[in-house]
Amino acid sequence: MTQLEHVDATDYRTRMQGCAQAFIEQHQAEHLSGDPQLFERTCLHLVHALEVPLFLAPRLAHLALSQHTR
Repeated sequence: MTQLEHVDATDYRTRMQGCAQAFIEQHQAEHLSGDPQLFERTCLHLVHALEVPLFLAPRLAHLALSQHTR
């Protein structure tokens, strides 16, 4: 039997939030400021391209957007 690598949950969330921030930076010019569609697209990107669990994607997208607006 093979053992799965131990994955640090904090490290995973940090990396996926960074991916969300990168997606936002790449696609922000396609949306008006405050457009909720960018949030939705970021969630979809996390879930479909990076296989982030559906329950976690909105939280990561929200954190990334809040960091981006600072």
